[in-house]
Order: sequence, then structure tokens, then C-alpha cells
Amino acid sequence: MIAHRPLVRVPMLVTSATLAVVALAACSSSGSSSSATTSATPPAQQPTKQVSGGGGTTVTATETEFHIALSTSELTAGTVTFRVKNAGQITHALTVDGPGVDKSTSDISPGDSATLTVNLEAGKYDVFCPVGDHKMEGMDETVQVG
Repeated sequence: MIAHRPLVRVPMLVTSATLAVVALAACSSSGSSSSATTSATPPAQQPTKQVSGGGGTTVTATETEFHIALSTSELTAGTVTFRVKNAGQITHALTVDGPGVDKSTSDISPGDSATLTVNLEAGKYDVFCPVGDHKMEGMDETVQVG
């Protein structure tokens, strides 16, 4: 007679393997510290600039067709993080161009968000959407840094 192993082990192995996969997936998701990242989590909408604990300034930028709404257009020199929300129906991005800076987010899909951290010195900066002809369509703002 052939000895058979109990079938109870198979469901236990499947359950253990499933739990291991779930645990690994949870551990592998981590935040990115890069200067241009996208996220499905929308930024908090603030009517004015915020000062973060690290001494930098946060500016909320909301993009729609074909407008950029900034929480402020007057900043102090130093580290500035733009929290960009694409509230429109088509892809957008955000570029900051001025004295010593020409940085952009990657493309931001409708409903998604990105952050762009730059070090600004005194002067005027052009903040615009570099996608297609969006800048010419009105997605262009000026920021004064003192």
C-alpha cells in the first residue's frame, strides 16, 4: 500500500505563500525623495504658501486647461517645493525657469500629482506647462523671488 501525505499541508502552504506575497508587497512600497515624482494622492489645497519644518517653502500649483493657479507668486530665496495637481482632463507638467534654474516635472496624468523642489535665488522665474503649446495657451505664470 502506498502511503499518502495528508492534504492539509497544501492549503497551509498556499495560505503561507499568499501571506508572504502580501507582506513583501507592503514592504516594497516606499516614498521617493526625488525632486520630481508623481503620485495619485492629491496635495492639500492651500490658499497661501506654507513653510515646512525644513525651512523651505511649499507652493501649491493647480493645473487645468489652460491655466496654472499658484498659491503665491512672491517668494523668499531658498528651497521651494511646488506641489503640482493636474485637475484638468489632459496631461500637463510644470517647469520652473529662471536665474540658475530650469527644472521640470515629468508628465502628470489627469487627476495625478507631482512635486518639484528647486533652490531659487532672487529674481523672476517663469512657471509654465511645457507640454505641447500649453504655455502659449495661457499656462504661464511669473514668480518673483526676493
